Amino acid sequence: CKGNGSFTNYMPSAEWCEIEQGKDYFNYTKSPDWIVTNPPFSKIRKFLCHSYKIKAKNIVFLCPVNHILGLKARIRDMLENGYSIKEIILIDTPKEFPQSGFQWGVIHIKLGKIRK
Repeated sequence: CKGNGSFTNYMPSAEWCEIEQGKDYFNYTKSPDWIVTNPPFSKIRKFLCHSYKIKAKNIVFLCPVNHILGLKARIRDMLENGYSIKEIILIDTPKEFPQSGFQWGVIHIKLGKIRK
């Protein structure tokens, strides 16, 4: 989900996927250290499951928190694939975003169990 490059502009050497530019994320098979994206809300579970399948070490999604933590199936997917929540940073919704009332966050999911 490179989109217009909001993240990749700050990470010029990073690999990226963008279906509109001929690089479909669901065809990506490497096991990256990091995935950082704001995926389409309608495909968040599909993006998460593919990220688990390719064994990304760290997954960071910028999205409403309820899209990750608000559904039992998404928590089950995470745990069954050996992932856990590393960190959640709550953020204010930018003024230019549609105001929905949902809490946005930067959600860091990490492969393996987190030790305290």
